[in-house]
Amino acid sequence: MTPKVLLVNDDGPPGPDSPYTYGLYKHLINDLGWEVKVVIPSSQKSWIGTGRPSD
Repeated sequence: MTPKVLLVNDDGPPGPDSPYTYGLYKHLINDLGWEVKVVIPSSQKSWIGTGRPSD
């Protein structure tokens, strides 16, 4: 049975801020033969949430 993986990243598409997503994807499909779906935003989305201190 082939493993199925959902690869997610909030750093946006592969580039200077996220250089490893594409390499990991290629390794998983080419070297390991896994079925991979990738979900990434069109731009950097790290740390966009609002942190709220606990009471």
